[in-house]
Amino acid sequence: MMCGILVGANSALAQPIGCPAYPPGTIFVENNNNCKWDIRIYNFPILMPNGMICDASITWCERCCNGVSEFFFKDLSLLPSCINAQAPGFSLQSKFIMDQVRKAMFHPVCNESNTLGGVPVIPPCPDHSQIVYYFHKAQCYSQTTTYYTDGRDPEVHLTACSNIIGCTNYYSVCFDGTNYQYEYVNTSYIAVCPNTNGCFGFCDETQP
Repeated sequence: MMCGILVGANSALAQPIGCPAYPPGTIFVENNNNCKWDIRIYNFPILMPNGMICDASITWCERCCNGVSEFFFKDLSLLPSCINAQAPGFSLQSKFIMDQVRKAMFHPVCNESNTLGGVPVIPPCPDHSQIVYYFHKAQCYSQTTTYYTDGRDPEVHLTACSNIIGCTNYYSVCFDGTNYQYEYVNTSYIAVCPNTNGCFGFCDETQP
């Protein structure tokens, strides 16, 4: 379902979705950021199925938690012209798009200052590490178009409907001498989307 939102020059979108909640009673020790979420925004060129290159922006939460780099996907935005030029049936949650989003997000989050479990050792390829990367998706997402009244171009957003984790894709990693290479291991399902208010769930890394 595609919805439209009108936003004025000095207006804000609906209250943005935060990072996943910490367990009740969580206390962070001073100068130790183990398991503490940070928000990241990154602009990058994304390849569309028809060969177009479009400017995209992604927002996510990331943390190092006991030696594991974790990522929670919040939002992907790009221009409607990029969507409209694609073949019928195209969706932003397709594996073709989400693989690029994941690769743009992934990087080693863990270092000596933010982990209690030690920095994981990344072996040279073709050997792969144990599971050290978690890619969390929200329980539900929606796809909306935002129209601005201040002359900015409209934007299509694939955005989380809540900060509840719906599923997690697990990855191992190796280093080929130039880049990190990630290997999908499996998926765990945590909370199913009730498919209400235009929201929908998508989880499986292996979907088309």
